[in-house]
Amino acid sequence: YSAVVSREKTNLSGIDPALAERLSGAVLLQVESRGEAWYVYPKDKKKYYLGSADYIYNVLEELGKELSNDALVEYQYFKKEFPDELLGFVVWDSDIKGEAYYVKPNNKLGYFFSDPDMALRAMTEQGLGISNKDLRKIEVGELE
Repeated sequence: YSAVVSREKTNLSGIDPALAERLSGAVLLQVESRGEAWYVYPKDKKKYYLGSADYIYNVLEELGKELSNDALVEYQYFKKEFPDELLGFVVWDSDIKGEAYYVKPNNKLGYFFSDPDMALRAMTEQGLGISNKDLRKIEVGELE
């Protein structure tokens, strides 16, 4: 984990706030490297390394939002779309520990996961490929 984050911090080049804004909430797959996954957090527009299945779960839990089961059921099954203020976020079911949805910004749909392996699969399946050159225009974020 730390080697990948350190490498990206060292290689930052010409921070581009407009690019970070456009990719807000996206999962980015570093295609010119080893396919490392990064999440552009909508609140600070920084990229967070998703790493292993266990680590991704911690990142998403820390950066996610809690919603009631009733709200999630309403968005997922009745409205069919999540509202704009949740786009790009991971929303956790506050009533059912461990269940969550990644709300994809470009289609407003939620992608379910309930364990670390499912979280990694859900996020990477929804990812966008990005070149090192463009990825390195987005600041690196780290959890405390």
